[in-house]
Amino acid sequence: MSVNLLSFILVLVFTVGVIKYLLHVKYFLKRIESNYPKLWLSMGMPKFGFQFGDTRYRKAMLYIRKHEFSDLNDEVLELEYRKILFLEKMAWGIFIALLALSVYPAL
Repeated sequence: MSVNLLSFILVLVFTVGVIKYLLHVKYFLKRIESNYPKLWLSMGMPKFGFQFGDTRYRKAMLYIRKHEFSDLNDEVLELEYRKILFLEKMAWGIFIALLALSVYPAL
């Protein structure tokens, strides 16, 4: 398999992973909004959007990454959290693989 084809496949998988990541984060926030309205209000009513500079969104992502929702004992949130973590790790793996593929021809 050529380096170009492998790179293209990795970029394609990365793109699909980013889309899935954004959808899982959106579902996570919607679940908090619908099932835990007091928590959602205390978080500043974070809304998912493409304006990532929004401090409410950044605080919500920090809340997810620090696993601060564990006291809720919500299996759906736990499942979404695991999916989000997997997709983040997959993105790092793809980044490292693409970096290695870009250096490979120089060796």
